[in-house]
Formats: sequence, structure tokens, C-alpha cells
Amino acid sequence: MKLLLFLSFCCFYSVLSAQPEAATVPSLNDNGFSFAHFNELTLPRKVVNKEDYQPFLQALHDKNGHQIEFQPETLESGLIALAFYPELKEVKIRYVFQDTKTTLAARPRFLSLFRGRDKRAYTIFVDKKVKNKEGVLFENFPFNAQVGGLGHEYAHIIDYSRRSSLNIMWLGIKYLFSKKAKARLEHKVDKITIERGLGWQTLAWEEYIFHHSEASRKYKRYKRDFYLGEEEIREHMQKCKLYESLY
Repeated sequence: MKLLLFLSFCCFYSVLSAQPEAATVPSLNDNGFSFAHFNELTLPRKVVNKEDYQPFLQALHDKNGHQIEFQPETLESGLIALAFYPELKEVKIRYVFQDTKTTLAARPRFLSLFRGRDKRAYTIFVDKKVKNKEGVLFENFPFNAQVGGLGHEYAHIIDYSRRSSLNIMWLGIKYLFSKKAKARLEHKVDKITIERGLGWQTLAWEEYIFHHSEASRKYKRYKRDFYLGEEEIREHMQKCKLYESLY
């Protein structure tokens, strides 16, 4: 039985084992950004406009994103979402395009689980092909929602960083075989994302899937089963003082 569980866990990672496609990250303009007003940029806001952050992206990359291998399509939204997780600035993370069953997924790199917690590395997988409308491509989401989706994946990495390697392996097995465990984890990670200040962006992600995308009923049912719904997101936001001025 133990051997079966271990092999299942290995399969869980082998499905997401592709090498990253070559990424040519565009240069970013540095307009002399001062971090004196940076806290204002990481306060909750209903809509994250790319233009508000455009002058500061190079500074954000230099301060927080130098350990991350971005894909061009995830660079701007990924840097902005990362600003809400400053403790990840020294964590090695790479973005990989791959056919997956969901738009985004974050996993520890398997071999890094055998190192210390502070030496772990992570991969964020981005779905590159939707079959039979079983999902939504990242590129189709509005920018505001993209920031929320990547914020959710960074919250997964925060959760992983608090766990031992054995606990992560056991978590992967439960995630595969227990719907309750999977829903419990995704609800927890949604709440972490909201508590970091990306509640409106988390809501934008859900709203796009259910009201604006061409995702299948099967995919929408999957989202309902395992993630916070729109009303649950709003309810958790109302419990957080961060959002008091935005209601």
C-alpha cells in the first residue's frame, strides 16, 4: 500500500515535468521609482491597472523578482502579484507552459524537496491548450483577474514553504485521492490570497470563469467543487479590515 501511494505521488509530479519553453523577457523601463510610496501600490484595490504599475516594473523586478524565471506573458501580472508576497523575493520560481487540466498550478520541484525548506524551488505551470473548453487559457483573462490567479499560486508556495517535505508528499497524495482534502487546501489558499490584499482580483478570476468565459459546464462544476465561490470570497473579504474602505 505504501509503495502504491509513493508511486501515485511520483506520477502526480511526472505529469507536470516538462522543461520550460525558452522565454525572452522584454526589457522594462526604469523611471527612477522610489519605494517611499510602494505600500500604497500593495493596498487592496478593486481594479489593478497595468498602467499604474508600468513605471515601476523594473524596480519591482530588481527588488522582488530577480530569482524568478518568467515567461513574457506572465511578467507584468506576475511581478505585481509578487509584490503582495515580499517573503518570496529570494525563492526560486520558474514559469512553464504545459498542457494541464487547469489554467494554473504551482508545485515544488520534486528534487528540491530533499533539500532544506529555504533551498526549495517551485514551478508555476500555465496551461497552453484548452481541449473541448475544459478550462480557460491564462491569456484570455482580464489583467485584473490574471493578477488574482497568480496571487493564488504564490499563496500555494507560501503554504508549501510552511510544510515539511514529508508533509508536502502526503498532501500531494491526498490532493489526488481525496476531494475533501483538495477542497480544504484550495479554500485555505484562496483565503491566504484574499488576506494578502488580492480579494478583488480573486473575485475577478471567478467572475470571468463563470460569467464571461466559454468554459464547459464540467469545468465550472470542478471550480465550484474545490474553490471558494463568489459569495464566499465576498464574505471573507468583509471579515478582513483591509477591505473596509472599499465596501
